[in-house]
Amino acid sequence: ALWLPALAHARLRYRLDEHGLTIEHGILWRHRIIVPRVRVQHSDISQGPLQRAFGVATLRLYTAGSRFTVNSLPGLADDQARALRRRLLDEGDGDAV
Repeated sequence: ALWLPALAHARLRYRLDEHGLTIEHGILWRHRIIVPRVRVQHSDISQGPLQRAFGVATLRLYTAGSRFTVNSLPGLADDQARALRRRLLDEGDGDAV
């Protein structure tokens, strides 16, 4: 049971392009979630006490009109989560994120 979170984190992938964010995760069953930039309503970076101690954060994207209304990227380095959020804000048209 101790290796399961490490394996889940190792299998987490994301890619940001001009259309939006693609998230892939899962150990046995792989999931691919594509979050179009125009669907993102707002974003949130959160850290609990343990996450602060280890310098990691969770980036959450709240979307409209889809089955997955909250998509998250857990275990990102704090500066990496802030940079990704900044890229989403800078490259957007100002209506979202």
